Amino acid sequence: MSLDGVHLSLLIRELESRLVGARVDKIHQPSKRELVFVMRTRGEGALRLLMSAAGTGARVGITTNSYDNPDKPPMFCMLMRKHLNSALLTGIRQRGLDRVVFFDFRATSEIGDTVTRTVVVEITAQSSDLALLDENGRVIDAIRRTGFDRPHVLEPGVAYEPPVAQDKFSLIDCDIPALAVSLCPEDADGCPKRLQNAVEGISPLTARELVFRSRGSAQGLISELLRIREI
Repeated sequence: MSLDGVHLSLLIRELESRLVGARVDKIHQPSKRELVFVMRTRGEGALRLLMSAAGTGARVGITTNSYDNPDKPPMFCMLMRKHLNSALLTGIRQRGLDRVVFFDFRATSEIGDTVTRTVVVEITAQSSDLALLDENGRVIDAIRRTGFDRPHVLEPGVAYEPPVAQDKFSLIDCDIPALAVSLCPEDADGCPKRLQNAVEGISPLTARELVFRSRGSAQGLISELLRIREI
C-alpha cells in the first residue's frame, strides 16, 4: 500500500521511540536515491535507518535488509559522511500530515563547533527527493538536484522551501464533525473520493477503509477521523 501522511505519522512515532538519541555510525548509498544510516542506539544496538527517494518506492523506516554497496561511495554519500559522521539524532518532524519528514542532528563541524544539520525526505512519488540542510535552513546538497526552472528548487545554497502544500483540511486542527457531515451526505458512494480530495494525508486505500469502517455514515466517519487525531 502507498505510504500516506496518516500512516507516516504513526511510523515517525515508532522511529522517535527507537532512534532519537542514537548516533550515526556509518552511512551508505546502495543506490542512486537511497541512503542507509547505521545508527548506534543504547537499547537495541545497531539499527539501519533507510531513507529512500526512489520514486513510487520512496519511504523512511528501519530495515533489516542487506544492501550491496558500490566499491566507491557516490559523492553525495561522501558529503553526508562529512557532515553527519557521529552526529546525534535529536528529533524527527513531519509537516502536518504531509509526506515531508525532517531528521534533525547535532553534529560537529570540521573546526570542532557544534552545529545543526537536518536531512529532509520528501515522499512525493516520482518527484521524491532527499536533501541536507544547514543550521540556517539552506540546502547543502540534494540527492537529486532540481534546477531554478522548476517550481520547487533544491540546489546548494538555496533556502529550503518544502513542496507547496495542497489546499486540504488538516485532521490536526479542522472541525471534524462539520467536515464529516459535508463529506458523507445521503449519497455515501462518493464519500471515499471526497474524503481523499478534501483531507490532507489520506490515500485512496485509507479513504476506502475509513468509509468502510464508518458504514458510510457521517457519524461513523466522525468517530474514525477523531480516532486518527487521538492516536
